[in-house]
Amino acid sequence: MRQLALTAGIAGNLAILVFYKYADFLAGNLNVVLAPLGAGRIPLLHMALPIGVSFVVFEKITYLVDTYRGTSRPPRRSRTTACSCCSFRNCWQDRSSIS
Repeated sequence: MRQLALTAGIAGNLAILVFYKYADFLAGNLNVVLAPLGAGRIPLLHMALPIGVSFVVFEKITYLVDTYRGTSRPPRRSRTTACSCCSFRNCWQDRSSIS
């Protein structure tokens, strides 16, 4: 069960990254490939990329793997995890000072 949760968490995080970074790229290439077949065009989303999406995704994957391995313990309250996820505190703090 824990391995399934880890796999789902990693897949979900990577899906967010792929969606934000590559949705228009994939849709554009599918439009080129499917055009000779007479298929309808897939509309491009033209969405703005959130700042630091790659950083946040890979930080959360690291957190999931560390928690799975027992290297770090999850906090008791999920609000603590959500706040630390959005704060980018590791950017300006020494790694040894982060609990």
